[in-house]
Amino acid sequence: MGFSIGSGSRRYSGIWCTNSVTSVPWVTNREVPLNDTSGVVEVTDQGTLVFLDGNRNIVWSSNSSRLVRNPVVRLLDSGNVVVKDELDSNPRNFIWQSFDYPGNTFIAGMKIGRDLRTGLDQYLSSWKTDDDPSVGNFMYRFELGEFPEIVVREGSTVRFRSGPYNGVRLSGLLEMQENPMYTYDFVFNDNEVYLTFIPRNNSVLLKGLLSSENGAIEPFTWIDPNRGWIRDLLLCVDKCDRYALCGANGICDNNRSPVCSCMTGLYPEAQANGKQHPGREVV
Repeated sequence: MGFSIGSGSRRYSGIWCTNSVTSVPWVTNREVPLNDTSGVVEVTDQGTLVFLDGNRNIVWSSNSSRLVRNPVVRLLDSGNVVVKDELDSNPRNFIWQSFDYPGNTFIAGMKIGRDLRTGLDQYLSSWKTDDDPSVGNFMYRFELGEFPEIVVREGSTVRFRSGPYNGVRLSGLLEMQENPMYTYDFVFNDNEVYLTFIPRNNSVLLKGLLSSENGAIEPFTWIDPNRGWIRDLLLCVDKCDRYALCGANGICDNNRSPVCSCMTGLYPEAQANGKQHPGREVV
């Protein structure tokens, strides 16, 4: 589980795809890399997964607290690292699982959402750069109001909203409609709210990567060893998906340049004070 990312010398533990060493969907010690190859991963008698440095100092540990008789760690075919009792394969009884603590990658079967009973918050956070997995500027998570919706924030600034749940789907995510590659499952009940996706063909590998540049979810499909991961259409598909791009009273139209314009009877505030938007009523 130990590796370096890119050309850097810093060492991490986590998961990488055997078919592509540049694909690292999950990292334990994102904020505390090692400077040598002395790290080791162990599971304690108490069922806690730990990453130790050469002096056996704990660099990272899971937060599991429930004791089991024979704790073991397993990497499932789904890409989920789990700590469980050796003789118990019921997912409901896992002591701890990496899918509960996503990085920048949305993997099939992973939940993005909230456990309303425990408060567990499962969200994506971008890397700082392609070679630095420490937490970057963007977060993709559910925000709970009267109706839940997914919000992408750059720091505290909203960059994208899915639109609230309308009883059928998240109202602004058109890609949740019929799709030839995968299906979405959105669950909202008294216990939890979450979004997940399931490939229509189990032999096809899919992932969504939260961009460190603009906060868009970039879908990738594994084609074959020669072509590798191929990026599909972005889920934030156009400029008008950007939150509040044209400001109050503004109209966004991808077929125009610039995309922002004003409703009839309004003119750009930029004409008055140099700002980009919004529109202001003509006197």
